[in-house]
Parts: sequence; C-alpha cells; structure tokens
Amino acid sequence: MPPCPPDPSAALEAALTAILDGPMRDVPILNPQLPVAAIGLRRLGPAWFGALLTPWFVNLVLVPDAAPAAAPGTAAEFDLPCGTLGFLHAHYGELRVLCCSLLSPVPPLYDEAGARQFAAAALDAVLTPPAPPPRAALSRRELLCGRGARPHE
Repeated sequence: MPPCPPDPSAALEAALTAILDGPMRDVPILNPQLPVAAIGLRRLGPAWFGALLTPWFVNLVLVPDAAPAAAPGTAAEFDLPCGTLGFLHAHYGELRVLCCSLLSPVPPLYDEAGARQFAAAALDAVLTPPAPPPRAALSRRELLCGRGARPHE
C-alpha cells in the first residue's frame, strides 16, 4: 500500500494566503477579523477532509490523494457519514481540492473564535451519521398482546 500523503494544512494555508494577498486584497466582502486557517483536517478514506477558514469564506474541503483532472467549478457529490453532499472542484495554487461552501461571505458578526467554532461544529455534524428513525409507538393491542416487547434480560 502506498504511503499516506502528508497533511496538506500548511500548503492550503499558504495557497489561500497568496490569494488573499493578491486577487482578494481590498475586496469589500473580506472579514478583517479572520485569518486563513485549515481546521481539523483528518483522513477520510483516500483523502484529507476538514474545513477552510478565510476572510471571505468557510468551506468544507476534501483533498484527494489522487486529484482528478477536473476543471474548477465542476460539481461532484461525496457520501459522508451525514449523507451525500455536493462539492465543487477548485485549484489553489498547485493543490487540486473539492470544496463545499458553508458561509460566503463570512458575516462580520463572526470573529476568529466564532468562525473556528462554526467550522468545527460543521465538521462534527457532517462526520456524524444521522440518528436512526424513532421506533413507531405500539398500539394498545400490540402492547397488550406482547408484540414489540423486549425479552427479559
């Protein structure tokens, strides 16, 4: 089995900082309270998965080990523990990633701590399988006839 690629957090932060310092500089939608940060990246199958925080967005990000040759903006769906989510292919410098927008732009009411908390909570939510549906209530007849009763332990 080939070795796992290294955590891309630093490369993502460097690529997005270059975008912030270049084409995004002085764009009015920037939230100046926010840094560029990769949050909670972890292995998920054959990819790194986490969140990206910038002064202009909070996204989920998937960095596949073998990045598909897809044009930026091409849609893709991924099955996550919470269900299927839509992502868009993006190129950040040399990195080929898939992003799912959570907030764009990031409202000024978010400071760094709040935006990091939001990103972490979103990661927890998408990595948590949905709860099973509630068990249907027993009718009076089922209850009295013993259907649905649990065996004694």
